[in-house]
Amino acid sequence: MASPDEGSVVVAAAPPVFAAPSAPRVAVAQVDDVPRGRGVAVTVHGREVVVFRVPSQKQRQGLGDTWYALDRHCYHAGGPLDLGDIEDMDGPCVKCPWHQYTISLATGAAVYQALDDGCSGAAAAAQERRYVVKAKGGGPHQRTHHCVVENGTVYVTLSEGPESCKSDYYSSDEFHTIMGKNKQP
Repeated sequence: MASPDEGSVVVAAAPPVFAAPSAPRVAVAQVDDVPRGRGVAVTVHGREVVVFRVPSQKQRQGLGDTWYALDRHCYHAGGPLDLGDIEDMDGPCVKCPWHQYTISLATGAAVYQALDDGCSGAAAAAQERRYVVKAKGGGPHQRTHHCVVENGTVYVTLSEGPESCKSDYYSSDEFHTIMGKNKQP
């Protein structure tokens, strides 16, 4: 029997609402090239992207992994997200290795943990400290891209829309000029 990743279409995170793919999808890796629970840096039409393979919590039921694609450089200061750790904060997130910023793999939103402020005073003192996950305002900070697996090959389609994300800067000509990089196809 084939594994859940072979021969089936596995749709990962849906592109964000503003997504309007303007370029065709690109084969970026084979399933076995991306370790479970990690990210791998790839280049899609000159844009640096990281593909994540997140083990499904329902894998025992025969469901496959979930795949995500985001801009490779963290929106905050350009940290390499392919070196970040995946954490579960009401959904899979990646923690940037440089400054510990946490980003939702599904939406690109910046997330953080905060104390639950549902009660105050004596009730709060008696209550155990409880943390909740919150998204920072201002829309997605990290651009997400469409990622699918077909017959063991991982494909990414860039999502570019009228709305900008903070991570777009790290794909700009200005950034590449400053860094002395040449964009790769």
